[in-house]
Amino acid sequence: MKDSEKEFYLNINNGNVLLKDTIIKNVNCIFITNKDILKRIFIGEINTFTAAGKSHVSDDAPLDWKIKGGYNPKNMKDIYFFIMHYFNVKKPEKIKLGEKYS
Repeated sequence: MKDSEKEFYLNINNGNVLLKDTIIKNVNCIFITNKDILKRIFIGEINTFTAAGKSHVSDDAPLDWKIKGGYNPKNMKDIYFFIMHYFNVKKPEKIKLGEKYS
């Protein structure tokens, strides 16, 4: 299956994610990937954070992003929120903490 190279635009605001195929003004971040990587994430072959992992911010990754205006804690908070929630296709595992659960 060939990638369409179609662009989609996301707006993340206070935990609300809007995905559109039309331009959203003032784009702050661009995610770059392909169908193969998305399929591998979906079937559980690779983890989203593994696909997005970088040694340095300037490195490229299979699930990559470029931020306009530089990196800051708010940008990274939104990116990690998006990665954690948008790509999670299963119910998250709950790990109970405390001596009685160990």
